[in-house]
Amino acid sequence: DESGSMKPIFSKVTAFVAEALVRDYLEPGDYLCVIGFSSEARIRVSQRLSSEAEKENLSELVRTLNVVPQGYTDLGRSLEEALKQLDRLSDPSHQQVALILTDGVNHPPRESAYFAPVARDTGKGLPPTSDFNDRFLSQVKNLKDAGFRTHVVGIGKVTDARKLGEALGAE
Repeated sequence: DESGSMKPIFSKVTAFVAEALVRDYLEPGDYLCVIGFSSEARIRVSQRLSSEAEKENLSELVRTLNVVPQGYTDLGRSLEEALKQLDRLSDPSHQQVALILTDGVNHPPRESAYFAPVARDTGKGLPPTSDFNDRFLSQVKNLKDAGFRTHVVGIGKVTDARKLGEALGAE
């Protein structure tokens, strides 16, 4: 999650991913794809590890991502981009895991195909937060059908992580 609300904690999150995921979990031969999402989804890292030295370099790259968190939290666009990458890069000989880290609620911009306001939208100011619409649930089904083990990590007290996890059948 690279939305504006992540700004105060973004460096802590990237440090966590660099240590707990890259350094402590990945092995040479594993593939890592980091997709940052806010109003749009962007590939930040996409690399297969070939050595322990490369693992250290990748850990440092993740820790020092040059990103200024801003924008909305469009969980649907993040799933859409993740599915594109997983379809292209997945390797059934390795454990297939998707990890979603977010501090917020599903809050796509009005122009997003995933915008499904939970309250009346006046069209002025910030749009209301969104429910998970049919298009979003279709992406969830595609991720489930692809057989990925999915984990959702919610940061803070006000987050849709549990709701997203339940929709995904995630841990």
